[in-house]
Amino acid sequence: MVRPYKILIDTTYNNSLTNPYTDTPGGTTLTTGVVSWSLGPNGVLGGGAAATGFNKEYGSANNYTSSSDVISWR
Repeated sequence: MVRPYKILIDTTYNNSLTNPYTDTPGGTTLTTGVVSWSLGPNGVLGGGAAATGFNKEYGSANNYTSSSDVISWR
Protein backbone atom coordinates (compact mmCIF):
# COMPACT_ATOMS: atom_id res chain seq x y z
CA MET A 1 0.00 0.00 0.00
CA VAL A 2 1.23 3.49 -0.81
CA ARG A 3 1.93 5.81 2.14
CA PRO A 4 1.92 9.35 0.72
CA TYR A 5 4.32 12.11 1.76
CA LYS A 6 3.49 15.81 1.70
CA ILE A 7 5.99 18.60 1.09
CA LEU A 8 5.58 22.28 1.93
CA ILE A 9 8.01 24.77 0.35
CA ASP A 10 8.57 28.41 1.31
CA THR A 11 8.23 30.11 -2.08
CA THR A 12 8.58 33.59 -0.56
CA TYR A 13 12.08 32.79 0.77
CA ASN A 14 11.38 34.20 4.25
CA ASN A 15 11.90 30.89 6.14
CA SER A 16 8.35 30.92 7.45
CA LEU A 17 5.85 28.08 6.92
CA THR A 18 2.51 27.47 8.62
CA ASN A 19 2.49 24.21 10.57
CA PRO A 20 -0.05 21.83 8.96
CA TYR A 21 -0.98 20.23 12.32
CA THR A 22 -3.48 21.83 14.72
CA ASP A 23 -1.55 20.71 17.81
CA THR A 24 1.47 22.55 16.30
CA PRO A 25 4.49 20.36 17.03
CA GLY A 26 7.39 22.78 16.69
CA GLY A 27 5.17 25.87 16.88
CA THR A 28 2.46 27.47 14.76
CA THR A 29 5.05 28.99 12.43
CA LEU A 30 7.95 26.82 11.33
CA THR A 31 11.15 28.76 10.62
CA THR A 32 12.53 26.77 7.71
CA GLY A 33 12.33 26.69 3.93
CA VAL A 34 11.01 23.13 3.42
CA VAL A 35 9.18 20.56 5.53
CA SER A 36 7.85 17.11 4.70
CA TRP A 37 5.62 14.66 6.51
CA SER A 38 4.04 11.25 6.00
CA LEU A 39 0.36 10.55 6.39
CA GLY A 40 0.82 7.33 8.36
CA PRO A 41 -1.33 4.19 8.23
CA ASN A 42 -4.65 6.03 8.00
CA GLY A 43 -3.71 8.04 4.89
CA VAL A 44 -4.80 11.40 6.36
CA LEU A 45 -3.19 14.16 8.45
CA GLY A 46 -2.86 12.99 12.06
CA GLY A 47 -4.51 10.02 13.69
CA GLY A 48 -8.07 8.82 13.91
CA ALA A 49 -10.41 7.66 11.17
CA ALA A 50 -8.99 6.08 8.06
CA ALA A 51 -9.23 7.20 4.45
CA THR A 52 -10.65 4.61 2.05
CA GLY A 53 -8.29 1.64 1.78
CA PHE A 54 -6.29 2.61 4.89
CA ASN A 55 -6.40 1.60 8.59
CA LYS A 56 -7.59 3.58 11.62
CA GLU A 57 -4.80 4.69 13.97
CA TYR A 58 -4.30 6.21 17.41
CA GLY A 59 -4.71 9.95 17.94
CA SER A 60 -7.14 12.39 16.39
CA ALA A 61 -7.55 14.04 13.02
CA ASN A 62 -5.13 16.88 12.17
CA ASN A 63 -3.10 16.24 15.35
CA TYR A 64 0.43 14.86 15.27
CA THR A 65 0.32 13.64 18.91
CA SER A 66 -0.30 9.87 19.14
CA SER A 67 -0.44 9.49 15.35
CA SER A 68 2.02 7.43 13.31
CA ASP A 69 2.81 10.34 11.01
CA VAL A 70 6.50 11.16 10.50
CA ILE A 71 7.53 14.82 10.35
CA SER A 72 10.82 16.42 9.27
CA TRP A 73 10.84 19.41 11.61
CA ARG A 74 11.17 17.80 15.04
